[in-house]
Amino acid sequence: SIALDDTAIVHKGVAAVATAADGSITIFGSGKGMIDGAPGGDEDGDDEDLLLAAHTTVTVTGAIGSRWKLDDLTITSATGGAISLDQSVGLTGTLRITGSNADEDSDEDDAVGAVTIGGIVTVGGDLIIDASSMVTVSADVSVGGNLRITGASGVSFLGGLTVGGTIELVDVAGTVRVGGLVTVVTADKDLVVTAASKLEFLGGLAAEGDVTLMSDAIDLKGGVATVVGSGDSTLVLRPKTANRPIRVGTPQGLPNDTLDISDADLAAIDDGGKRVVIGDEAVGTGAVTIGAIGSQQGGRNSSLASTTTIVGGSVTVTQKVDVAAPAAYLQLVARTGDVTVNAAINETASERNAWLRLEAVQGDVTIKAPIRSTQTVSLISGKTTSQTSTASIITSGLRVSSGGTVTLESQGNAFDTLAVVTTDDAISIRENSGYTIGTVDGVSGVTVGTATATFRSTGSVGQTAAGIVSAAELSLQGAGGTWTLTQGNSIGTLSANTGSLSVADVAELTVGSITASKASGTAVELRAPSGIRLESAITTAGGDVVVHDKATLEADITIDVEDGSVTGEVEFRSTVDATSAGQQSLTVTGKLDAQDAIGATTALKSLSVSDAATLAGGKTFRTTGDQTYSGAASSTGTITVQAGNGKAVKFLGNVSLGGLTTAAAKYDVELTGTTVAVTSAVTFNTTGSVTLGNDAT
Repeated sequence: SIALDDTAIVHKGVAAVATAADGSITIFGSGKGMIDGAPGGDEDGDDEDLLLAAHTTVTVTGAIGSRWKLDDLTITSATGGAISLDQSVGLTGTLRITGSNADEDSDEDDAVGAVTIGGIVTVGGDLIIDASSMVTVSADVSVGGNLRITGASGVSFLGGLTVGGTIELVDVAGTVRVGGLVTVVTADKDLVVTAASKLEFLGGLAAEGDVTLMSDAIDLKGGVATVVGSGDSTLVLRPKTANRPIRVGTPQGLPNDTLDISDADLAAIDDGGKRVVIGDEAVGTGAVTIGAIGSQQGGRNSSLASTTTIVGGSVTVTQKVDVAAPAAYLQLVARTGDVTVNAAINETASERNAWLRLEAVQGDVTIKAPIRSTQTVSLISGKTTSQTSTASIITSGLRVSSGGTVTLESQGNAFDTLAVVTTDDAISIRENSGYTIGTVDGVSGVTVGTATATFRSTGSVGQTAAGIVSAAELSLQGAGGTWTLTQGNSIGTLSANTGSLSVADVAELTVGSITASKASGTAVELRAPSGIRLESAITTAGGDVVVHDKATLEADITIDVEDGSVTGEVEFRSTVDATSAGQQSLTVTGKLDAQDAIGATTALKSLSVSDAATLAGGKTFRTTGDQTYSGAASSTGTITVQAGNGKAVKFLGNVSLGGLTTAAAKYDVELTGTTVAVTSAVTFNTTGSVTLGNDAT
């Protein structure tokens, strides 16, 4: 052992060593027991270094560097003995307290035991402590370089910490407690503290770099807005145990055996623009409960003032949560389970942020209470996405990405822009004020693959050029709704029961049942350059139906544009044919404007028009059964009409044709209106009869 009843001085250019190979080192004495550098040698680089290498303990009862500072001081213990520095420590270089084991096969320890420093610590370089027991510093600590403490049973700083480099307190088995303000003064330097039991910060924390606090209990007790960071930094509060439950705010239940990020902890985090992460983004699986956060919620003593991500295995909102406007987003992430919202988010208008993101990586997103944001709501699920009838979504842009079905049918939903994507899963979405299908949060349009997309709205719905709809089936619902979906959509089958619709497909479009309540102007407008296949009836309240591209009848089709005294028009701007000759009929209840041939390629079974018919000159109108034109019929040129053997072409109203030609077949032609006018040649090739009404002129 070494026992020095005196003061030790290390001269310039000296790397001094005191070794007690089998015992302890003690420097002591009344008015002595100090260690200093050479007089006047306080500058870094004077090479006044000292190594105290003991087999057991090291004790220094006096101050170190109080008169003239050393450069580097290294203290080691081969057997994990205690290190006691009873007064202040001042160095221009590094203080290293560690075990002496440099060889993994050695029996010597790689850490000391308890470390106690009784006074102020001022270190120009790094402060490094490898300990197996308690580390206690009784006064303020200032470190110019990095601070690293590894493996202690606990760490207690009774004063504050000011560090120029990074702070790493890792693998601490017990509690880390800091009584004063913790300051990291360099912008790109980080702070990492890991303690199994508990972290306590009593005086606040100021760091320009990233801060990671990892423990199964964390208390930020410095007061309101005492945890301060820069706009591009991240504060992480996460449990040491990956599956530990997490409570944020004041949710239902007791905080026992949880990482409890309380109202006081949230209030301590300032609104400096940094990102806050609560939970373990990489491996966290504990259940998270959130509630009673905001100046108008619960105890009205907490807030989410910074951009915040809360992550766990599952996430449940149990009481209302408001997010302060400066927070760019609130992100709730369930890594293995569900996100469930049982209480309102952003209910208070004056305390509502721009972006709310709910993400269940492998589970469901279920909304059972209203949620709001001023700009964007993103719902991302590995399985289904749904809401209850009273759980409205109110925002500017709504993005939904779902691994299962999407059911968002609340009457209270209100958004301006919608984007949805699923993998062959059906969606059903209601919004009654009107919106645009476009781009939200990096997702454009609506894509559901082989599934059905059902939209319900009583408002006006349109789409941007990027807001393409891709669905095996598209159903448009909502009394009085107006749908203008005229971009390059890819829709298998279209059906509707609404006010009016104009729909375009990039290729071929199959049209199922359509009911449109619009009574004037265009009620239904269809475009598909590869053809439009009509499978079911189309009905309007008097509004017109316009079919821009070639149409094929897949069944007997009735298009009814007549409602009481209101009569609309069906306008075919291209050809109309049957799927199989003589197997499909067309009935128009209302007016017909045929701008191209009907049945010329594949004859219809029958054609019936209840009101006026305008037939394109130079075109053929062919059926295997009857053709009946009950109202006035007109054309600007010669038309060819042909019915099946034993059938008839009947013009029952007034006729004004540019010319009329019949085909060589056994069918009748009836012209029985009051006025029959044909301004060009009339050619009757039929062997059937020709009837001219008694009143015809």
